[in-house]
Amino acid sequence: MINLRKHLGSAEDFSNWLTTTYLFYVINRIVEVEEGMRLLSPKIMLNMA
Repeated sequence: MINLRKHLGSAEDFSNWLTTTYLFYVINRIVEVEEGMRLLSPKIMLNMA
């Protein structure tokens, strides 16, 4: 996977990388948009707080 090794330094780094990668898939409609947004909503809300 793209740049995975750079983001294995901590759990937070990995989580942020994974969220960004999945968001890319949602935006480009590689995965179902409604399901993707449902899964991403809690993570996005935590980052906004």
